[in-house]
Amino acid sequence: GVPEDGDCCVNLWQLGRRRCCMGRLGKAGRCSCRCCCGAGLRTGCRRAPGVCAATFAMVACFCFMLGLLPVLVVLFFPRHLPGELRPEDYGISTEDFQRVTFSSPDTVLGRQLTISAVHFNTAGRAPPRDCSTQALAQRRRLEAFGAYVVVVHGHGSAALHSEGPVSPLTFAVKPLLCAGLNILAVDQRNHGHSSDAAPVSVGWHEANDVLAAVDWLAEARNASRNRIFLWGMSMGAATVGYAAARNAQIRAVAMEAPP
Repeated sequence: GVPEDGDCCVNLWQLGRRRCCMGRLGKAGRCSCRCCCGAGLRTGCRRAPGVCAATFAMVACFCFMLGLLPVLVVLFFPRHLPGELRPEDYGISTEDFQRVTFSSPDTVLGRQLTISAVHFNTAGRAPPRDCSTQALAQRRRLEAFGAYVVVVHGHGSAALHSEGPVSPLTFAVKPLLCAGLNILAVDQRNHGHSSDAAPVSVGWHEANDVLAAVDWLAEARNASRNRIFLWGMSMGAATVGYAAARNAQIRAVAMEAPP
């Protein structure tokens, strides 16, 4: 090997040649080193502890970032998916629903967001087609009760979208309409037709959208606040849970597969 100057022998790392050198301090005060080149080490050569630690740190950092990537996608990329389910295909008349909007506070940036929702109202009207006998048996009593249900979707979905075979329209909206309840299906922020407000907080900030929906029902539809109930699935279940914890007038919550 080629001797190296210095008080002690140290590892020499050259990126271009991948050359490492390790040896002992000679009598003349110079390092007498054995060298190893290329990807492997020659006999008698070994990597310095500092190089091993640096390599391990780089690998660990890469693995951490690789694992963090899906989390960043979930939290910071809005999910406005193309295409929507058609309520008419589920036996709901076009006269029985309309899309509405209202404001919700963004407490992170101190602004107002526009939240979109679909309002379903079948009170005093014919029930949707193909309702179950069990749901129809409850219809007259629940219609007289005058209750509303705020329906909240999961992450990556929307009021009129589906998560694979699962959708709020089939799991909640239609069965509850058949039973005589009025529905407000909400697009949470960063989803559907609602405003962007990254990052997704898995229900914590999204709860403001649900509370804004409750206020809209009370003001625009004259709904009684103690007869507004919440239903959520997946991330939406966490959202309605947080919302109910902040509003004591909400008396019933259904949480489907919360995270």
